Amino acid sequence: MLFIHNLEGKVCRAKCTFKLTPCFFSWGVGANRPISCFRFIYWCKGAQDIWLLNFPQFSKCLPTTHSDEKPNYPDIYIKIHEPSPGGSFFSSYLNQQSVIADPKTGARQSSMVLTDNEYSEVKTMMDLFHRGLSLSRTRKCLGSRYTTNEPYSWITYQEVDEKIQAFGSALVEIMTRYPESERFVGVYGRNSPQWFITQYACFCYSYTVVPLYATLGDPAMQHILQQTGLVILMCHSADLAIKILEKFNSSLKVIVIAVQDQSFEDLKTQYSSSMKIYSFDEFLDLGRSDLKPKIPPTEKDLCLICYTSGSTGLAKGVMISHENLVDTICSTMESTEAKLYCRNSVHISYLPFAHIMEQVTSSAAVFCGAQIGFLTGAITGLLDDAEALKPTVLPAVPRVLSRIYEKYQNALGNSFIKRYLYEYTLKRNLKILNSGKINRHDILDTFFFKKLRQALGGRVCMIVTGGAPLSSELFNFFRAAFNGLIVVGYGSTEVSGVASATVLGESHEGTVGAITSRIEVKLVDVPDMDIVALRDNRGEICIKGKRCTKGYFKDPESTAQIIDVDGWLHTGDIGEWTTEGALKIVDRVKSIFKLAQGEYVAPEKLELVYQGCQLIDQIFVDGKPEQNFPVAVVTPNFVNLRSCINSYLKSGCNVDDGKIFDMRPSDTFRLSDNDICKSIEIRRFVLRKMNEVATEKGLKGFEMVKSIYLNDNPFTVENGLLTPTMKISRQNARRHFQSIVESLYLETCSEGQCISNNCN
Repeated sequence: MLFIHNLEGKVCRAKCTFKLTPCFFSWGVGANRPISCFRFIYWCKGAQDIWLLNFPQFSKCLPTTHSDEKPNYPDIYIKIHEPSPGGSFFSSYLNQQSVIADPKTGARQSSMVLTDNEYSEVKTMMDLFHRGLSLSRTRKCLGSRYTTNEPYSWITYQEVDEKIQAFGSALVEIMTRYPESERFVGVYGRNSPQWFITQYACFCYSYTVVPLYATLGDPAMQHILQQTGLVILMCHSADLAIKILEKFNSSLKVIVIAVQDQSFEDLKTQYSSSMKIYSFDEFLDLGRSDLKPKIPPTEKDLCLICYTSGSTGLAKGVMISHENLVDTICSTMESTEAKLYCRNSVHISYLPFAHIMEQVTSSAAVFCGAQIGFLTGAITGLLDDAEALKPTVLPAVPRVLSRIYEKYQNALGNSFIKRYLYEYTLKRNLKILNSGKINRHDILDTFFFKKLRQALGGRVCMIVTGGAPLSSELFNFFRAAFNGLIVVGYGSTEVSGVASATVLGESHEGTVGAITSRIEVKLVDVPDMDIVALRDNRGEICIKGKRCTKGYFKDPESTAQIIDVDGWLHTGDIGEWTTEGALKIVDRVKSIFKLAQGEYVAPEKLELVYQGCQLIDQIFVDGKPEQNFPVAVVTPNFVNLRSCINSYLKSGCNVDDGKIFDMRPSDTFRLSDNDICKSIEIRRFVLRKMNEVATEKGLKGFEMVKSIYLNDNPFTVENGLLTPTMKISRQNARRHFQSIVESLYLETCSEGQCISNNCN
């Protein structure tokens, strides 16, 4: 048997005395790292050469030699098998994305074959940081800048570690003065190196981070401060600290301010007599004056309490242990087949650290010793920062991708020839991707997509999205524009971020992919909806594994509602399995409503379909059990709507075969948003266009929206209609639009028709 040394960043060719056939074959490999380091196996059927490509972030550099003599390392075995039909671009698990773990319950698990756990030494978030430190001690770690007119300033992993020790030592010193308080540290503000250092100091000194964010709303903020009894808070600015102290009752005794300005002096003047106030640098100096050794946490210790409002109810504190988060990160690396991050990767941190998705992606970057650059200011400057940072991975919620797509479409214009060539290029790129190849040097691809890639820095090789459903239109667009590597994830704060993710090469939109390693997933009956999981291949998604939370902080009643006696976490989502074993989300249990004819409607599914209509920006679908069709509240895309109406009038066609205020085409743009929303003719026109999309996408008759209300006040986090993760806050929306929904049904005429003349 031939043994090969593990090579760093190079391709190793090994002459073999046997002939490979398209079947499983065991090959023993001697190395000081697990064989899962070898992430690609390039193999030609019947050839005598086996090519292994190793990624440097997963192994130490060994001599670039091979030997027929067995080295003094433990034997590790892998299985070499025939590649999937599309070639090496595709995951080998594309056609079997999960396997049955328990035939009785239908529980499924990942189909990945993990021969050894190369991440076994990482058990806590402190271990995770130390891994990144060992890989990139003198390399860049954190980058930031004050304005977009200056270059990024970087500090190394070694410098970050020194600051972590200083901050952690100061924490130990301060918290000994408050022995009765919990070991909790609040952090409030936008992402920054100071937030990162505070967080990892807590991880390394056995404190628990409580992220705060204003978009939860004032009642939630007051609830969090009271429930956790926070005594120390790190704020990005003094202005934020002043607002907290003025608006809420709290137990705060110590405030640390990340960025000093004039308001810092105002804060000290007003509150220094009743509490300790430090600048970030002053707090570091306090720690440096008496450095203390790190206090290693255990796997079961809490590292985060992430408050989530979800789509219903008051914010609940999800308890996330070191074991929970580490399990998710290791599984994410395994499930993306080590393509997510490497030591040379650059992560752009702009999604809030209070969002579990950012916790997972940024921690995965640290895990690999990668670089993390922070957003300079508001989200509107994302493209400026991306151009400077040149990220290799773009984490994005669908709302961000939707905005990028909308800007692209507006810039594309309305030229028939240009649109035709764009559609042709899009479809051709998808066809090429589905054959396992990449089309990046074609003249049409360059013309239509290179500028978009360059706008995001030119190095994005993977887009990771989650937090809300991604429409098929967006999925296919970004697959085509960025040559295929888009990962759609599914999870929640309660499962520490990720339960499933699309495998590399996935071309079927609408799924949330394969079950990630280390967990089991099953579908259970939903009696109220007459769903029998084993009969219908549909049910409520339940998850079991190390990454599942042990519950909500100080809320046993809510905990009992999501975790059953057998330890399964009930997500509240309805899902189904595809023939390949991928998971597909139907909707939330509490969102689905029943119509008078007995049919169940999943509003989130309908909203996703209708968002494919270019005339609308936001949509909320609702229904009532005594009615036989759904209705919707729609926030139009006023730019596209005006342009579309103007085009109809110019072509001599009156909208909906009627007059719009008997106006000329040039008058279209003089209408106010409110005038547009009040026009019954425009409402009919928008509804007709919406249902053209719905018909094209195959919605059933009972799923078609039959009446709409045009709304000129967008859904926002601030008005309570969106959650902090930009999903519809359905309970609030139902309450807010209750009278409007009722009026839409009242508008229905006695024949059962709605405001549209053409929506039977």
